[in-house]
Formats: sequence, structure tokens, C-alpha cells
Amino acid sequence: MAVFQKGSGTSAGSKALGGALNLSFGSLLAGGGNLTLLGGAGVLSGNFASITAAGAYTGAFALQGGFYELVSGGQTLTFNHTTGILTIQAIPEPSVVTLLAVGMGIVLLRRRVRR
Repeated sequence: MAVFQKGSGTSAGSKALGGALNLSFGSLLAGGGNLTLLGGAGVLSGNFASITAAGAYTGAFALQGGFYELVSGGQTLTFNHTTGILTIQAIPEPSVVTLLAVGMGIVLLRRRVRR
């Protein structure tokens, strides 16, 4: 559940962001999804002073490259303050990356042997 603590404006017009955004997660969310936290807010401007998560994901979001990011629960959560959308992406396990690299190596080796 997202709690919008501070702001000004109307839902049809513009919304000036400020203050703190506190998110509480009851469970981990499926990777690759988007959550619209500030839907119908019109045009968003400004930044939150801070964004924090509690529950299944914990920690403070860091403002990086114009987006707020948090790595927690084996996933990366990215909040875009200009659209009000929270994106959840799974972080691949190191063993999956290794398996993909080995598989690609075998494919390339077989191609080379055929020539």
C-alpha cells in the first residue's frame, strides 16, 4: 500500500510532490511488473524528500539517474516520479547467468566445429 503523505494540487490537474512516500509491502511481488502508485494525479512535478519501503521489501530508495531505486528481496524496485509508476524487476541468480554463458559457449563451439 502506498501512502501519499504530502503534496498539492488536484487529481485532474498537476501534483507537486514533496515530503515522504512510505510504501508497505505484505509480500514479494512478481518480477517484471509495474504498479501505478499515483494514477490519475495529472501532471507530476518535483521530488519526494524520501521514499522508504517496509514489510517484504525494506530500505530507503536512492535517487539515481532521475529514478528512485531500491534493491531488496532479490528484486530491483524503480520508482519514476514523473509518471508515478513503480517497476519491479527480478535480479537473475548468478547460477542462471553462468548456465546461460556455458550454453552460449557450447553453441558457439558446435558452430565452429561444423565449419
